[in-house]
Amino acid sequence: MPSRRSHPTTASAVRGSVLLVDDSPLFRASTAALLRISGLDCDEVEGPDDALERLARRRFDVLVSDLVMDGRPRLDFLEQVSASPSAPAVILITAHPSIESAVKAVDLRLAGYLPKPFESEDLLKRVHEAIQRRRADPGVSRASASLERLTPREIDVVEQLLQGYRIPTVARRLGISPHTVRRHLKSIFPKLEVASQAELMEKLKP
Repeated sequence: MPSRRSHPTTASAVRGSVLLVDDSPLFRASTAALLRISGLDCDEVEGPDDALERLARRRFDVLVSDLVMDGRPRLDFLEQVSASPSAPAVILITAHPSIESAVKAVDLRLAGYLPKPFESEDLLKRVHEAIQRRRADPGVSRASASLERLTPREIDVVEQLLQGYRIPTVARRLGISPHTVRRHLKSIFPKLEVASQAELMEKLKP
């Protein structure tokens, strides 16, 4: 768990939302408590599957995630999260630092990379800085605000399209029919004030 030193009080902290993903109940509980004491809204889950489900239902400013869960590195999970246009800033924490994971952190442009154990104030500093950068980025703010109008399934469709998949492939990957994908698009267009798929991609591109 993070070692304790002085950390920002609620009054001085940058308010925001954090999703904490770690398969250690003790570490998860202590770190979630630290984040909440600092004034942050923190949800916690024990693994990637639960995290993806939570991210489908709610937007977070920051994802703080362990690297090794269920006994194996979960870089695939971090890649999947980072590919989303509404992705939170990601801070990777790990008790198994390596050159490979450090390079991947750079490739994915993660907001932080912290080997365990780390100082509490180091985590809080990176979380607060990530929130500030995210909210100062007009492109991220605009995309997040737009996606808030969509249902979780509509967001799934948009995210697949933004990764370059065509409608039949999107349908196959989401386990729905192409007709259902097109029906979702008919609902998405007026919500995001666009008239076509091309306009949708232009509006939401990074």
